[in-house]
Amino acid sequence: MGIIQQTAGIGNAVERYFGPLSPTPGGVTPQSGVTWDTVQMAKNILVIVENVIQVSGTNYVIVQNPPGKSTGYYLDFGSNPLGVPPLDKAVIVLNGFDQ
Repeated sequence: MGIIQQTAGIGNAVERYFGPLSPTPGGVTPQSGVTWDTVQMAKNILVIVENVIQVSGTNYVIVQNPPGKSTGYYLDFGSNPLGVPPLDKAVIVLNGFDQ
């Protein structure tokens, strides 16, 4: 399948959830038998806001079915010490490294 680039949303300095992620990270079980929980999913994608790489567990976490959103997995910037993505900045996800 290869690497896929997705724009998960555009920052507005308020929104904390971006997605849904498509395809779902870890959608294909790797031969290693690793359990694909949300922590493992976050380790297998690259997230970039403007030109800054975001660090999983520090800048964002992956959550499933957040309140007010459609079904799926989303990036949650709610606990980011730097805050949510700023106004008009795209949240880009590179996915498929696990394939």
